[in-house]
Amino acid sequence: MASISISYLLSLAAILLLGACSPDRGTEKQASSDAFPPEAAGIGAEAIEAVLARDAALGGARNHAPETGPIADAIRVYVEGLDAIDFSRCPPEFAAAFRRHREAWRASLPFFERFGDHRGEMHDVFEEIRATDDATRYELEGVEKRIWDTWAEVEAAMTTGAADG
Repeated sequence: MASISISYLLSLAAILLLGACSPDRGTEKQASSDAFPPEAAGIGAEAIEAVLARDAALGGARNHAPETGPIADAIRVYVEGLDAIDFSRCPPEFAAAFRRHREAWRASLPFFERFGDHRGEMHDVFEEIRATDDATRYELEGVEKRIWDTWAEVEAAMTTGAADG
């Protein structure tokens, strides 16, 4: 199970970094529009693309912020950025799923507050935390599971919400 979480996490990190590191907005928009299939191009698709592009930018910053500061601060800034996203033009299912995902990240803060002295790219910090001891590894896997489960809801809502409106 841990290897699935790690590979899934690394895949998302690559997607987020590609979107966040795009040289111009056009490239970033293209990267985000590839996140859901063409049949999702119904009502709300542009709003979903805008949310995904903003999430990609925020996620890229979140992933590198622990290189210079506490991981909890990086996650807190990410969540605050998600709080500022306008979901008013998004399909309700997508907006609700994304808000649950944001809340999963917010709920992770007490756990990550305990590791303020760890520095590095976020996923490297995750690996340092995972190596602490079995109980901590198990706790981190629970945090990751909540985040990934809610991201799966976002992905499902990308296709049903955008296609249905």
